[in-house]
Amino acid sequence: MESKTESKVFLSLIEFSENLRKASHDPRVSALFIRIHIDFECRWGMAQEIGVDITNFRKSDKLAIAFVPTTIYRRLYIGCFCNELYLPPPKPENGSGGPSGLESDSGSAQQDLIDYSLYVETEVIAMGKYKQDTPGSAEKIESDDAIVSDVICHWLGKFSSLRGLSLEFLLDFLQSGDQFDLRNWVVAGLITGLCEPDELISSLSRKFGDLVDLKQYSRVRKWTVGLVEGEERIAIIRVSGGINPSYLIPADDNIITKIRQVRSSNTFKALIIRVDSHGGDMYTSDLLWREIRHVSRKIPVICSIYDHGYSGGYMLNR
Repeated sequence: MESKTESKVFLSLIEFSENLRKASHDPRVSALFIRIHIDFECRWGMAQEIGVDITNFRKSDKLAIAFVPTTIYRRLYIGCFCNELYLPPPKPENGSGGPSGLESDSGSAQQDLIDYSLYVETEVIAMGKYKQDTPGSAEKIESDDAIVSDVICHWLGKFSSLRGLSLEFLLDFLQSGDQFDLRNWVVAGLITGLCEPDELISSLSRKFGDLVDLKQYSRVRKWTVGLVEGEERIAIIRVSGGINPSYLIPADDNIITKIRQVRSSNTFKALIIRVDSHGGDMYTSDLLWREIRHVSRKIPVICSIYDHGYSGGYMLNR
C-alpha cells in the first residue's frame, strides 16, 4: 500500500488515519509505503498525529517504509516512525549534492541545532505579559526559549529512540562534520539507506506485490475488514480554520449542528473537540463555547488543540 502524493492529491488527516486503521486490520495489506512529496508541509501537531497513526499501524506487525526527499526535520520526524527510512542519494556528478545535513524550513539548521535554537515560528500575537509579540522583551525571550527547548528536546528524543540510538550519540553526530554526507547517516543508523524513489518502489513491488494508492483504498468499507461500530461511541468534532458567522447558518455539516446532535443523542458517551483554529468572529466563538458547555453537563467533553489554538480557538478549551 502506498500513501502517494506524486500527483499532489493529498489525503486529509482524517482520511489518512482511517485508511491506516483499516489497513492494519486488512489481511490483504502486507506493508505501508509513505512517500513524502517535496511540496508537503505540515506543522508539529499534524506531524505528531501522523506519527501516532503509523505507530498504531505497526502494532499489527506489518512493515512501514518511508521515503523522505529532504532532510527537513519535520519530514524526518514523520519518517522515523517507520521501520525503514530512505533518502535520495547525493548526485555530485550533476552539480547537486542533494540533501546535506539537517535542515529546517528556513534553511540550514545544523548551527541552530548546536545552539539549541531550532527554527520555531511561535505565531503568538496578543495582549498580555506572555502574549505580546514584542521582539527583545524578557517575556518574549522566555516564552520563545521554552517553546524551542520543548521542540528540540522532543525531536531529538523521539528520533533517537525510534531509530535505536542514544541521545548522546545523535547529538555528537549532528554536531560533527559527518552529518554533511548522507552515506554517514546510513552507517550511523539514522536512516536505512539511500536510493531513488522508483528504485524503492520496484523493490517493494517485487517483495510485496502491487502497490495500492491510499486514495483508492478509501473505497474499502470498514466493515469488510472487521471494523464494526459498537452501540456506544465517542464523538469527534473538528473545529478547523477561521470561526465565522457561517457556523450560524443551519446545515447538516455545520459544527454547531453537529454539537447539538451529540447533545440530543444517547449514543455518544463522550465528545472530543479537535481544535486547529486561529479564532475569528467573537459572537460565534462564544456561541460555540456555550454549546460545548451544554454538552459537558451531560457527557464528558475533552478539548484537544493541535497546531493552532488562538483567540476563539483557545476559548473553546475553557
